[in-house]
Amino acid sequence: MSLQELQQAFIRDLIGSDREQLAGYLSDESPIPQTAQLNLYRKAYLKNLLDTLAVEHAMLRRYVKDKVFLRLIREYLQDHESRESSLRHYGDALPDFLETHPNFSRAPQLAELARFERLRLQTADAASGPRVTMEEMTDLSAEQWSMLTLHLHPSVQVARFDYPAVTIWRAVEKGQKPPPANRAASAWLIYRDAKRIIRFRAVEPDEQAALERVSAGAPFSDVNQTLLRWHDTGDAQARSIELMSGWVEEGLVAELAVQSDGMW
Repeated sequence: MSLQELQQAFIRDLIGSDREQLAGYLSDESPIPQTAQLNLYRKAYLKNLLDTLAVEHAMLRRYVKDKVFLRLIREYLQDHESRESSLRHYGDALPDFLETHPNFSRAPQLAELARFERLRLQTADAASGPRVTMEEMTDLSAEQWSMLTLHLHPSVQVARFDYPAVTIWRAVEKGQKPPPANRAASAWLIYRDAKRIIRFRAVEPDEQAALERVSAGAPFSDVNQTLLRWHDTGDAQARSIELMSGWVEEGLVAELAVQSDGMW
């Protein structure tokens, strides 16, 4: 057996998928029986993964209670081996797992709650970057406004949920009774402020659409056009200025790029 095959056999034993093969490759010279040795590793491995995901998904754990959470993690572990030296991304597939697993998909708010917590982690890990000030924005000329493109801070994310996952998360965090998990679509802005605190708030459909256009690299004039779906021409222009001012105040805008003479 090669070293790689031995490592794979060891992993299979740890997750409980093949506990016969590995025993034949262990030494009997230790005073500790083979079964006891392997059980120590199994328990330590599971505890390490459980502790990692319990911290990263603290509100999910509280919401479903410890017994269900432990069963959930055991099921997840069976299908998802850890393939990196760091466990930071080990739970990235958890939302999809909960969405498709027959034992958990019947409660779709669980997948969305896990997804919100993964988004918070991604926001926390996002790169740092500059933030545009209100002074920089007010210094723009009328001509520059028409040729303006915004670049958002790397931590900014906009996510849509079909169930009240964020409201559930907030209630559980405060020790309050969670709301019923009725289907109710909403969009949320998630970002990290200048003090590295993770913030989130609900966004209306017009702001969601505007942020998505900005994230796609569309010029500010296109954002105005997008807002015409909800507002007439004058109101759309006013709304675009209102949104941009709010984004700058919140520290969401990293750069203002102005096109000049057909070049950036």
